[in-house]
Amino acid sequence: MPATWRSARTAFGRITPQDADPATVADSIANLVDMPFGKRPFRVHIDPTEDGASVAFAVMDRVRNEMLNRVGLSDLLHPSSARSAAKLRKTAS
Repeated sequence: MPATWRSARTAFGRITPQDADPATVADSIANLVDMPFGKRPFRVHIDPTEDGASVAFAVMDRVRNEMLNRVGLSDLLHPSSARSAAKLRKTAS
């Protein structure tokens, strides 16, 4: 393993709390799967380090939303059923 990788792993290991529980990720996935169609969030952020990434992701999400709205692709921000996707493909051909 290159020294840079070892350094990065060591650095991130130092900021990860000792009581960080990987089951938190599994629980979040299970909760997402249980949500009804159209109600799932675009992104779920699990951050035991509380390093500020959730703030950065919120900014990136806002910028993506604004850009897609500006170029007329806001429909990409919402789920569509397989039926409506098939209808779009049919009308596009």
